[in-house]
Amino acid sequence: CSGSTVMLLRATTVTYGANGIVTVTVSSSAGIPTGDVSLSVNGGAATTQPLDINGSAVFTIASPSAGTYNLDAEYSAQGIFGASSASSTLTVSQASTTTGITSSPNPSTFSNSVAFTATVTPSTATGTVTFMDGVTTLGTSTLSSGIATFSTSTLTAGVHSVTANYDGDTNFTASTSSALSQTVNYAITATAGSHGTISPSGIVSVNPGADQAFYIVADTSPKIYSISQI
Repeated sequence: CSGSTVMLLRATTVTYGANGIVTVTVSSSAGIPTGDVSLSVNGGAATTQPLDINGSAVFTIASPSAGTYNLDAEYSAQGIFGASSASSTLTVSQASTTTGITSSPNPSTFSNSVAFTATVTPSTATGTVTFMDGVTTLGTSTLSSGIATFSTSTLTAGVHSVTANYDGDTNFTASTSSALSQTVNYAITATAGSHGTISPSGIVSVNPGADQAFYIVADTSPKIYSISQI
């Protein structure tokens, strides 16, 4: 007596970072099949697992990258049970990310350098981060252990809405930080002449839209500018 078999190949969708789990079940009206089943992924070398008491075998695909994998399973005729096969796909979706942004110093002074730092989580994400001032691209930096930095001294005086856009990679989705308000103050150089003083003096940082008072004191002491012989 012999019995034909039917194979069911089932693979659940997983997110990158998790193992792919593939379950193969062989059934027959003549009883529960025994023996081994084999599974190949994308036409590669097959791996073999024995059927359990329920006629099933579970295969684990360790940490697959995001993408779609073609699965082919085969059960060879064993004893009274005939051969069968099945095909399916395993889908591995990209893992999500979050991006944050900080700056230093904030506020800054016009023409001075400002350093922006983007932090992408998980830190295993790779690729690049684009720093944006509104709709204007400031620059791009490559991630290293989840960190990307960019410095600029070209921001105009005023308040800037700066974001960090992670562009994503094969395994991780893109993400954008919340907007950071970067204030760039005006820089005013105040210098007194030789006949008085001014306060504050030197390079004075002034907030956009704010008033800044300067106090000038003239030198009232007598001065001898020249002596001529009569």
